[in-house]
Amino acid sequence: PYGSFSPVFEDYTLPSQPLTFFRAGKQNNVPLLTGWVTGDASLRGNPTVSVEQYKADAIKNYGDFADDFLNVFPGNTDDEVKASQLKLSLCTFAAFQSHFWAEHNPSPAYVYQFSFVPTDKPGFQKYGAFHSAELAYALNTLHKWNRPWQARDYEMEKVMSAYWVNFTKTGNPNGPGLPEWKAHSQHAWNVMELGEKVSNQSTTLKDEFEFLEKINATK
Repeated sequence: PYGSFSPVFEDYTLPSQPLTFFRAGKQNNVPLLTGWVTGDASLRGNPTVSVEQYKADAIKNYGDFADDFLNVFPGNTDDEVKASQLKLSLCTFAAFQSHFWAEHNPSPAYVYQFSFVPTDKPGFQKYGAFHSAELAYALNTLHKWNRPWQARDYEMEKVMSAYWVNFTKTGNPNGPGLPEWKAHSQHAWNVMELGEKVSNQSTTLKDEFEFLEKINATK
C-alpha cells in the first residue's frame, strides 16, 4: 500500500544493484552516520498470521534456511509471531541496510537505533518511537513542534544535536561530555542505543543481521 522503495536503475547514475557496488568496494568511501527508528517496524504493517501459516511461509520463503530463520525470528505462539513479524519488518525496511552499509564502509561508520519515545501530544494518537521521530532531536528543532516537551526531551535533543554537529564537522560524532559512540564494522559490532538511556550496544539485532547476511550471500 505504500508503493515501491526500490531504486531505479539506468546507465549513468545507478547502472546496477547497490549491493554490487558495496561488494566490489566501489561506493563513495566517506565517514558514515546511519541508523533506524524502532517504530519503522510498523511501516510495512503487521498482518494477522497463524502460527501454522507463519511456519509454512518460513519454509516457502527460506527453504533450507527455514530452521535458521525460525531460530532468530521464532513463531511458536501468536505473540511470538507478532513480535517476529515486527522485528523482521524493522530489519528489512531500514535496519539491515544501515548495518550492511556500515559494515562494508572502509571509513568509520556510526550506527544508531532510536528507541526514545517522544512526549505524547494531548489528544493525539500514541505512536511510540515513530518513523522520523529522531529528526527533531538530531537537528535541534524541538521548538518547531507543538508538543509539551519535558526535560527528558530537551536532554535527548542536546545529546543528539551534539553528535550530529560533531559528525558534520569532523566525521566523528564523539565529543566532550557525550557517551562514547564506537564505530561499527565487520570486526566490531557497535550500535548506539538512543533511548531513555544513551549507550553503546554490542548485540543489537546481531543474530538477525547475521542471518540476513547469509541469505544475501546466496543471491
